[in-house]
Amino acid sequence: MNVYDETVFEYNATKDNVILVTLFDFRSCNTSAPLKMYNSGNDSFTIKSGGHYFFTSNFSGHCQGGQKLDVRVLKPSSPPTTPPPSPTTSPSPSPSASHAAAGPAESKAVAPSPTQSKGPTYDPKWLLVNTLGVTISSLVVLVHGYA
Repeated sequence: MNVYDETVFEYNATKDNVILVTLFDFRSCNTSAPLKMYNSGNDSFTIKSGGHYFFTSNFSGHCQGGQKLDVRVLKPSSPPTTPPPSPTTSPSPSPSASHAAAGPAESKAVAPSPTQSKGPTYDPKWLLVNTLGVTISSLVVLVHGYA
């Protein structure tokens, strides 16, 4: 999830609700003083800043039964103030000069090109969104399980 993303909660409003709580209340399943309560059955929550958002239900036994959702939103990174330096190339020394300067123990390894791939890379934002999707799906399954 990113800042300004929207989370939608769909559930049977006669048998459940969604509440936003503090970390302490989330861990202890204290649902008596929610920061925000949603009870329409089709609610949305817009992420306004980075950090953790803790959701549960204050219907009896739901939180204690594991119907909890911890949403971690990464703080947006600010763009660099100056662009990174571009790679520069230096002229190759002449063969006679490099042969004279190179000793027997000197390595002649060539560094990889900056455009050379080092294997697969994974975008952590995609992994977070994918994990969150699974978590939200689990929450929906749990909500429907109480129906």
